[in-house]
Amino acid sequence: MTVLADRGLSVDVPPGWEGRIFTPRLPPPAENHPVLHLADVPLPYERSSYLETAATLHGRRGGLVCSLVGFAPELADVGLYAPQGVPRIHARDLDPRALQVPVADQAGVQRFFSVQGRPFSLYVVASVDLHTATRLRVLNDALASLRVQAVRR
Repeated sequence: MTVLADRGLSVDVPPGWEGRIFTPRLPPPAENHPVLHLADVPLPYERSSYLETAATLHGRRGGLVCSLVGFAPELADVGLYAPQGVPRIHARDLDPRALQVPVADQAGVQRFFSVQGRPFSLYVVASVDLHTATRLRVLNDALASLRVQAVRR
């Protein structure tokens, strides 16, 4: 396994998967916080928080793409971000209505949570086929390895 670490995040990238950590460069008033992408398909060169998540699978048979997007620390631990710890994603959580643009045989899920006083959105898009549960097991194992460095408020 390869360890990917940057910007206060660290994760074990499963063999055969791709991963990256970056901070978007959006103009003000946007706030730019770290984003982690994991996929069992090649990631596109373009880097954005969510845009390529579903598009990465477009035209493919099979695959899973995950975006873990950070938000402003003052949002941590309350409201939408009150749940603590990285959630596990199961096949039953996936819903085709969670996709911005519906695609046959794909479904997604989005969850919000906090870790170490840092708020996150986890967005997963997966092909729905015989291998979905296996892909999600691998993703959940990778996300269980996620280490988050606390940010000073």
